[in-house]
Amino acid sequence: MHTLLAFILLAQIYIPIIHGKMETELRSNQNISQPLVSYLQRLGFQEHIPALDFSFLSTLQTNHIETFSHDTIDCYFKRDVCLDPIMLIKRFLSEHRGGLCFELNGAFCHLLKKLGFKTTLLSSHVYRVEKAIYNLPIDTHAVILVELDAQRYLVDVGFADSCRAPINIDTHEIKKDVSGSYQVIKHNEIESGLYKFLSGEWLLQYTFTFKPRALDEFQENLHFVCTSKEHEFSYNLFYTLPNRTGHKALLCLTDQTPIQKKFLLKNEHGNTKKVLATFSEVKELLITEFGMAKEIVNMLKEY
Repeated sequence: MHTLLAFILLAQIYIPIIHGKMETELRSNQNISQPLVSYLQRLGFQEHIPALDFSFLSTLQTNHIETFSHDTIDCYFKRDVCLDPIMLIKRFLSEHRGGLCFELNGAFCHLLKKLGFKTTLLSSHVYRVEKAIYNLPIDTHAVILVELDAQRYLVDVGFADSCRAPINIDTHEIKKDVSGSYQVIKHNEIESGLYKFLSGEWLLQYTFTFKPRALDEFQENLHFVCTSKEHEFSYNLFYTLPNRTGHKALLCLTDQTPIQKKFLLKNEHGNTKKVLATFSEVKELLITEFGMAKEIVNMLKEY
């Protein structure tokens, strides 16, 4: 009887250990401040931090993409953005939304690092979004490099309806999910590119270089995206929230006369579009379809 009890106690200690990494209590981890606890809980991890393996990383990425929107709310309504990860996380939680790539990947990279993942923030140059071609003078994107079990992965939670899981950078693996098929191709020793399979061919979406960057180094890039007339984010409202079957999107296109307001829905049944007549309808959908905090939505004035 004593032997059985001892075995059970030992099992309770050692079963959580996977590849030498132990599942830990969320609140007992000294690296995890209260905002990060709340952040993890919003991502579906209420009490325990799983082992730092590919499965946990992949689940975090998927849940993040499907929880925090890629949107231009701050650009469109001329709100200040501070690239401080904890301040960003607090805003994600209070406003029930995300933001631009610098905000999303910056905050997520900070979380991964505090959890114990080996992460690096990288600068990225966008060439296409789907088939739309961009020709911009500076890098307008940021991505995350994660090194795990002697493998390197591209992690990106800030490219709207894009790949939901980490992509191995060195093996040319093809990742497929509801948003499409992707692979990373090496260009040279300092640069690789993310490609998406569209209409029978692999099209470059963006490149990234391997020079480590700090989040606050992207302030100039963020300013360009939010203020330059060369970038559509400075004058159009885009709000995208992916899900397990596709995504929802809300658009207010001010470069068209009259301003076009549209709600788009993509799922396994196909694509649907609803034209919106008033800004009040836009605000209502931000609350009902996207879950944005009502008190924040009510503060938004039509552009």
